[in-house]
Amino acid sequence: MTEETFWLDTRWLNPGWQEAFRARLSGWLPIGWVQEGVRLGVIEYDAERRMIEVTTYGREITDLDLSLISEDTIKALAATVAIRGGDDAWFNSDLGQPGGWLPVARTFPIEFRARFEECFQLARSELTEQPVK
Repeated sequence: MTEETFWLDTRWLNPGWQEAFRARLSGWLPIGWVQEGVRLGVIEYDAERRMIEVTTYGREITDLDLSLISEDTIKALAATVAIRGGDDAWFNSDLGQPGGWLPVARTFPIEFRARFEECFQLARSELTEQPVK
């Protein structure tokens, strides 16, 4: 990651970005998210194996060029997810809930995922802070 570049990624505006990005971030989606991702053309689902795959379009709107991603870019993406209502479930899989698994090789790199979660938690805490009276 380079600190000289701030890449403002607005692909989150595309339908299906949220479903594909969450799948690549956590490696798992609950079934409702899987179904919406399939409907939007960003997820393929093999119900028998409970496996998902991010489609070519889904990869196009979520691929990251880690040589261009700065700390500020990660913070902006994390804040976007927080503002759009993301929660801790984005980072956890629930084995007791129906859903689909993404092969590990298709997820974002662990370093990016860890830093993204830290930035997300900070952004979320800032959103929920009560104003000083």
